[in-house]
Amino acid sequence: MNKKFLLLFLLTPLVFAADYYADVSIVVDNNGLVSISGLTNHPILNTVESSDFTTFGNNYWLLNITLLDVFSNYVYEITLPEGAVINYINTPDIMSISHDNGNMIITAIGNDEPFKAVVQYSVRQSFNYFQLLWFLVIPLAVIAYFYLKKSKKRAKKIDYFLLTERQASIMRIVEKKKKVTQKQLENILNLPKSALSRNIESLIRKDLIVKERKGLTNVIMVKK
Repeated sequence: MNKKFLLLFLLTPLVFAADYYADVSIVVDNNGLVSISGLTNHPILNTVESSDFTTFGNNYWLLNITLLDVFSNYVYEITLPEGAVINYINTPDIMSISHDNGNMIITAIGNDEPFKAVVQYSVRQSFNYFQLLWFLVIPLAVIAYFYLKKSKKRAKKIDYFLLTERQASIMRIVEKKKKVTQKQLENILNLPKSALSRNIESLIRKDLIVKERKGLTNVIMVKK
């Protein structure tokens, strides 16, 4: 009996270990200053701005956010400075790289593993195009402006690859039903109220859904 009690005592801290999660945006500027925003319960990722996550040497910047604590799930989006070129990267297996307005963006998802975001990169010096601006760039910018303005009116395509499993399940239900209450989602997905609210807020921040108050509950809809 005493051995069983001792074993239970030793395992208790594991059972009540912190269940860390994160859905954050990480922006790195030209000087290595890192800005973190989003939803997380890990104290280090709650840091708003810091230069402690980056170092510079031999013409390379190194962004290193490695946390040994195990996260039940996390998704992050890293925006590197304009002109950045990746030399080395160490992230979870589920990862994608895209570009937006000259900035390289790295998106990664992890489940039941430590938080890992290690990127070594260099920044190319931009060429001075001011003399060509009046003859080439401005006309192209005007065309691009009207094209983007027209594109915004199109329906937004949801990339489920960039969502966690819970977020993807919520989106599929909302897309199918058009309108669904938060209570209905809670019953369908069998999720705790706090976990559902957290994932809904993440989807709102990603500009994928909207939430409207109706009486005593919230109605969730796809954002048009």
